[in-house]
Amino acid sequence: MNKLTMRFANKKDINWLATNDHIQRKIIKRKIEQKEIIVTQLQNKLIGFIRIEFLWSMVPYMAMIKVKKEYQKQGVGKSLLQFIEKYLVKKGHKTLFTSSVANEKEPQKWHKYMGFKKCGYIDHIQKEGREIFFYKNLRRARD
Repeated sequence: MNKLTMRFANKKDINWLATNDHIQRKIIKRKIEQKEIIVTQLQNKLIGFIRIEFLWSMVPYMAMIKVKKEYQKQGVGKSLLQFIEKYLVKKGHKTLFTSSVANEKEPQKWHKYMGFKKCGYIDHIQKEGREIFFYKNLRRARD
């Protein structure tokens, strides 16, 4: 695969993000302003993104990571995760949380492969059922 470009999303990315995520445009805009969405490009074509939240306004949580199907299993998700981890470490964070619906085996497998460990769950009121939470201790990235 040619070289990927990782960067914080900007206003030009809103339409693409809105068609590839389930949150409202106004929220996407705010998250772009707060540097909470990272996109990846291949030859100037957007192929994936990662979106983070901050629990209690201070604990980083990976709310969404998405890579176009034709680019999955090629290291794109791993590259996005490494980018956000390095950024969070520079900001002084030591842990990253995330979650997956209990019946989503592939995402859980990926999280474990990326170094996340299970740390609990909550039961949804909605149809999805149980949400499994994971954490990962962040280490200073080697430059």
